[in-house]
Amino acid sequence: MSYIRIQRLSIENYRSFGDIQEFEFPNTDYLKPVSIIGYNNAGKSNLLNSLLYGIGEKFVSAKTFELLDLHNLSYDNNVHIRTSIESSDFAQPNQWGCFDPYKPRVFLNF
Repeated sequence: MSYIRIQRLSIENYRSFGDIQEFEFPNTDYLKPVSIIGYNNAGKSNLLNSLLYGIGEKFVSAKTFELLDLHNLSYDNNVHIRTSIESSDFAQPNQWGCFDPYKPRVFLNF
């Protein structure tokens, strides 16, 4: 069975995240779900949205972020979102153009 795991997330100048914030997620030995808990307006949704931008689920272009997305509503703050992702069974096409799920594991870092 293949999997994709987020290893790290780094957010800077995105909405409520001003200074750089680093989040490390548990490795493959940790089999429990991860919860995000906090008060209202603590930044839980901002964390999840930055995660979606970081893994490419939300399309990012030059016009993606508006003034409301910048920390302290300042154009001087450039948004930086970085993710590190690990995956297994990243299949390469075989000689017939089909994907072979038995190739060695490849780790992706963005």
